[in-house]
Amino acid sequence: MARLLRWGSAAIVFVVATGCDEDVFVKGIVRGPTGTPLEGATVTFTSPGRPPDTAKTPSDGSFNVGMIGADPAKARVSFEKEGFQKVERALEGQPQWAMDITLPPKAAH
Repeated sequence: MARLLRWGSAAIVFVVATGCDEDVFVKGIVRGPTGTPLEGATVTFTSPGRPPDTAKTPSDGSFNVGMIGADPAKARVSFEKEGFQKVERALEGQPQWAMDITLPPKAAH
């Protein structure tokens, strides 16, 4: 019985500790230089020590990425699509962002 109580207490501590993690996310629209939404852009949310959250934009260019327990002071989000320059943004400590991103075309060589 004492062993069961110890395991039960450990489970409660785990639930309480993980319940404090911050939900950090970014949502918005990826657009091309003319303002048209970009389908198929890769949006990647990263936070040190965590696996990235990656999404592809649908035809309306929308995205929603993030994770529970990310550090908003160190989290970054990047936007990529073939034929366009990669854009990367820091979250600057904000746990929730709404942003529209315009990907500039790659320079001709």
